[in-house]
Amino acid sequence: YMVAPLSKAVGKNGTVIAIDSSCEMIAYLSDRVADLGPAKMIAKHVGYHDPELPPQSIDRVLMLDTWLHLADRREYAKKVFSGLKHGGRFV
Repeated sequence: YMVAPLSKAVGKNGTVIAIDSSCEMIAYLSDRVADLGPAKMIAKHVGYHDPELPPQSIDRVLMLDTWLHLADRREYAKKVFSGLKHGGRFV
């Protein structure tokens, strides 16, 4: 429910990467790419323990409805922070 507003915020030259551990949610997002623009949208299936962010590649991370489900929050947060560019933000 945040992909479209984030897409609008970053604009047509930006990219929104939506990660989820649910194959169904990734399929849903993938089917709606044209409706979610103007930004490039990437829907990516990931496991429960790793957001699979390339090192220092992401400007911002918004996490919703996930934190409470994580078994090792500290370790997950380290993985998120390693994916952020210098000055990036994790909300």
